[in-house]
Amino acid sequence: MNKDELSRLRWMRSPAGRAKRSTQVRHRMSLSPITINSSAALEDAIRLLVKHNIRELPVVEHGKLIGIVTDRDIRQVSPSYPVFRDEHAIRDYLKNLKVSCAMSPDPLVVSPATDLIEAANLMIQYRIGSLPVVDGSRLVGIISVTDLLNLFIEQNARGSNNKRAASDRRIDRGAAFAPQAAPIS
Repeated sequence: MNKDELSRLRWMRSPAGRAKRSTQVRHRMSLSPITINSSAALEDAIRLLVKHNIRELPVVEHGKLIGIVTDRDIRQVSPSYPVFRDEHAIRDYLKNLKVSCAMSPDPLVVSPATDLIEAANLMIQYRIGSLPVVDGSRLVGIISVTDLLNLFIEQNARGSNNKRAASDRRIDRGAAFAPQAAPIS
């Protein structure tokens, strides 16, 4: 290893080098995202979202990204209670609806080399929860608000104990609104 290579390796291992490497989408995106076909039943999309605990599904046809379907998109096309009186009728209705009825075609995308700040700004500007990551026309990943929040926590937690505590922290939102029992006199 020559002197220049050694110097570059030291820089890449330094905090500044690690920070520079991690500013691109490629370093924080989720690889091999769960996808769905546009002709799949909407019920299948719901099942995938729930099973994998995700909110967005890239829609792919013949290896090419053609859209994205989100939990919000599905709620907008799903029937409400007054239309269908029982769960069985709703399930039958969703079996007949296709992903293409709910998806957003030609979604906003980023490349693996996109800066994380730019990706975050796009999500804020367009009020979206994720961006498919494409290399050419091939889907290679997805970057979500959750990925960015995890990075924020990692960068701002102090010490290894705080990093773990920050990533394991869960807020019980229901507890704040739970009715308090009246004392018995």
